[in-house]
Amino acid sequence: MLPHIDLVISDWSGVISDDRRTVHEALMRMLAKRGIARMSYTDWEQTARVSPRKFLTSMSELKVFGTFEELADEYEETFNLVSFEGLRPEVFPDVQDFLSHIKLNLPGTVVVVASSHPQKYLEDEAKLFGVHGLIKDFVGDAHEKITALKGVLGGVPANRAVYVCDSRYDICAARGAGITAIGIPTGYHSETELCGELNSTRGPSPVIVHSLADAIPLLRH
Repeated sequence: MLPHIDLVISDWSGVISDDRRTVHEALMRMLAKRGIARMSYTDWEQTARVSPRKFLTSMSELKVFGTFEELADEYEETFNLVSFEGLRPEVFPDVQDFLSHIKLNLPGTVVVVASSHPQKYLEDEAKLFGVHGLIKDFVGDAHEKITALKGVLGGVPANRAVYVCDSRYDICAARGAGITAIGIPTGYHSETELCGELNSTRGPSPVIVHSLADAIPLLRH
C-alpha cells in the first residue's frame, strides 16, 4: 500500500481508453497509402507496438513522408475517420470501479488526466465512456510529461500523488517529477518492459500491477 494519496494523475490511452485497434488501423492506412504493406494487428502488437507519436516521429525522420506536423494532422484525420466508421476506442472494463473507488472511499482525493491527446478529445471520450464526472480535470497536449506532471501537482506534495501509466517513458517522467508511478501493462509496453524501470535509482521507485483493478488496494487516504 502507498502512503496517503491526495492526487491520482492518470494517463489516458492504455489506462482508461483502449484505443490500440483504432490506432493500428489508422497507422496501417497511412502506410498503405504510401505503398507499404500492412501488418496484422497481432504482428503489430507483438513486434512493432509503439505510441502513435513515436511512430509518426520515426516516419518524419525518413524525410520522404512529410514533416511531423503534416503526419500528425493526417493521423488525426485518419484516426477520426476510423472511429467514425465504427472501430472506436473502448473503455477498459475496470475503469469505472477504479474511479468510483476513489470517489467513494478516498474523500478529498481527486483524479486528473494528463495526456498528449487534445483536451477536447479527452473530455468527449470521457463523456462517451460515462466517467467524465469522476475526473476533476483534463490536461491535454501534455507532450512534455515531466513539465505537465509538475504543473498538475499544483500545491500537492509529490509524495502525496501517483501517476497511473502504461509505458516506460511515462514512468521515467514520473520519476523526473518526483511522483510514484503505478505502471499497468494494458497499453503500449508489456509487464516485462515496465519492470525494467524497477532497476533505475532515479526518483521514486514505480509499482507495477497487472491492471487498474489491482491498483485499487494500493490507494488509501
